[in-house]
Amino acid sequence: MDKLMALIMDSRTVRIPSKSEVKHSGIKLTFADISPLIVVTIIPVPVELHLRTDLSFNAQPWNGEAERYVRARDEEMRKQNQIIADYDVIIESEGFDTGDPTDPYHERAVVLVRNIRTRKEHLIYSTEVSMPADAVEKARNRGFKTTTIGDVIHEENPEIPADNWQETRGLSRDLQIAYALVESGMLWR
Repeated sequence: MDKLMALIMDSRTVRIPSKSEVKHSGIKLTFADISPLIVVTIIPVPVELHLRTDLSFNAQPWNGEAERYVRARDEEMRKQNQIIADYDVIIESEGFDTGDPTDPYHERAVVLVRNIRTRKEHLIYSTEVSMPADAVEKARNRGFKTTTIGDVIHEENPEIPADNWQETRGLSRDLQIAYALVESGMLWR
């Protein structure tokens, strides 16, 4: 009975440098998988990376750039330690070349999760989702500096959200994030 009461009264606070409802949903789905009785509070922490002169960022990270973005967001977020939380979670998407001419481009979430209490962290790469080659080429031609694959897909099909186009390829963005977090096991510790 004591364990049941502990679960009922259990809550977690997660800091994330994003206002994205899709990312927030992925985190909440993860905790729902652990226990539907855990109350999750998401705290968006504003992080202004464009102010950093030591970094050059693309709107669409490609071939390994996302980990650098995740680490930079983490560094900036940790400077704002006035907000107390159980976990920090930083999420970026990353496109990459597969080398397969029949399915040349994939996308994945790159997730850094840190348990504030234990100070343990884990960098996770989510399940990959195939990217439409024509959308990749259009975004690349416009420049990844300002255009994402999701932007192109949304412009061509306005009913598809730019931040959750992955659902049209078989795995929604929030589930992609949730599966990666569950696989890491970090939120149980």
